[in-house]
Amino acid sequence: MEKQYNTDPSSFNPSSYQSHAPLVRASTQQATLSTELLSFTYDQLLNFCSSRDKRNIADLVALGFDERTIKKANYRTTPTEIGRLITEVEMNSPTRCGAIFKNAVAENLSVPGFFFDGNRMRLNMPREGQLIVSVKDTQSQIIALQIYRDAQDEQPRWFDSNGLPRGAKAIRRPHFARPYLARESGGIVIAEHTLAADLHAWKNDEAAVAINDILPSVFARSLRESLLDVSFVAFAFASPDTELLRALHSEGFEVCSDANGEVH
Repeated sequence: MEKQYNTDPSSFNPSSYQSHAPLVRASTQQATLSTELLSFTYDQLLNFCSSRDKRNIADLVALGFDERTIKKANYRTTPTEIGRLITEVEMNSPTRCGAIFKNAVAENLSVPGFFFDGNRMRLNMPREGQLIVSVKDTQSQIIALQIYRDAQDEQPRWFDSNGLPRGAKAIRRPHFARPYLARESGGIVIAEHTLAADLHAWKNDEAAVAINDILPSVFARSLRESLLDVSFVAFAFASPDTELLRALHSEGFEVCSDANGEVH
């Protein structure tokens, strides 16, 4: 089930978030927002980006998605009006997102994809028309964003602001698509990147996880620590890397030919 947030601005008190401890560290040694606040902030950002780009929708349909799935996955397109978007989410705006950033500044926190020019927040957003895909954890919280040039792109870039003033590097994480199905079956299918995991999960009614260029040992350990109680894995692509297979076996996973548990 997708995580729900209370988005009523009248109920929001920025000081109530002071107790949220930062969970990860950016390369600049500044802490980022907690996972919950990071997810909420990205979710608010996506609300300002179009979900109706005809070219991206056509490309996704050609890839194998149906329009219902596209809508549910909340794919977005990098906007044409970057200036308006910045104004909406900047730290001094009255929106909840703006209040979160104001609180983040007070706590010296950073948000991957955002940076500061003096006292004003800026977005490190790529050119218009590119596909924005959410990277989610096992609780369906958005933990990062990836930018695809188009639906055929197999090497998406991470939405981050590494090297910019008070910016932050995106922490590469696995992406879980329909993870609740893994709790039912005990297995999960491994895909190479986020969009490929989504496509497999929705076309085949199977849980999927994207490696997202993570080191094999780190990926296997993350999967073991995901609390999904997965015992076997299969692959959505041919010829998995030997090092990845070794890492999965070392973490106790059975490697199968399909998500029904048939072992090689």
